[in-house]
Amino acid sequence: TIFAWDGYFNALLLSLESPALAREMLASVNATQYASGNVPNWRGRHHGTPDRSQPPVGAFVALKLAQRTGDLTLAAESLPALDRWHAWWERRRRPSGLYAWGSTVSEIPAWVPSWERDATPRQKAAWESGQDDLPNWDDAAWDDAAGTLAMDCVDLSALLALDAECLAHLH
Repeated sequence: TIFAWDGYFNALLLSLESPALAREMLASVNATQYASGNVPNWRGRHHGTPDRSQPPVGAFVALKLAQRTGDLTLAAESLPALDRWHAWWERRRRPSGLYAWGSTVSEIPAWVPSWERDATPRQKAAWESGQDDLPNWDDAAWDDAAGTLAMDCVDLSALLALDAECLAHLH
């Protein structure tokens, strides 16, 4: 099972000792991407989370790996998946001016692991943030129509601005 932003950060750490393993890790995380463009919160061989993602740090990591190793093919191989992921955020998590953490309820699979069976969409949105153990989202309402927390999430918006900047450098 691969968790999106954990896997990306693991690739960055692996690059200190083995650029080859870092490249494999980056490719492995990108390979979890659904046809929708979502790089999921987690995905294993048979199951995953097509309803939600994790913080968009893939382009940042790909850029850092390219800078650290000088391997520009790594960036070229990652760009299609990272571009689709950025577009997914734009389509799915921008109910107003800024972005918001969410869970696309219609895409929650029939089978979910035991720890997710009683989780509300609001809880799944907190899991998407990667900061699910923090009280940041305790008072946030759920917007059924948008499928997101009913708040402008400055953290996600800043991460997507960084993502866009890193994608521009990679292109």
